[in-house]
Amino acid sequence: MTKMSRKKLQGIIEREEPGARLIEGVPGPNAERLAAVDFDTPDLALLREKFLGSSDAAPLTDAVDDDDVAIVSVEKDSKRDPLDRASRPKAFVVSEKEGRVIGRQG
Repeated sequence: MTKMSRKKLQGIIEREEPGARLIEGVPGPNAERLAAVDFDTPDLALLREKFLGSSDAAPLTDAVDDDDVAIVSVEKDSKRDPLDRASRPKAFVVSEKEGRVIGRQG
């Protein structure tokens, strides 16, 4: 995860998507209905051994540098209707290196 400050992220969001703001967490009535994290997921090496027959695999070469990007929730300042999908929060992928939004949901 990137080490960008909230202020810097908000500035990028405002520049790229006027009339939108950065939000924290999951808003709304569905926040308490989120599933708990599963801590009993098997280790990746064990899964490779089970399904591929070998626990040693080639390293991922096309992986994204996680220190450069942040995935944040963004919502419009002026919502039309809370039941309208367009007015619900969306996920944005922000690159610190490029200083811009490199991906977005919807």
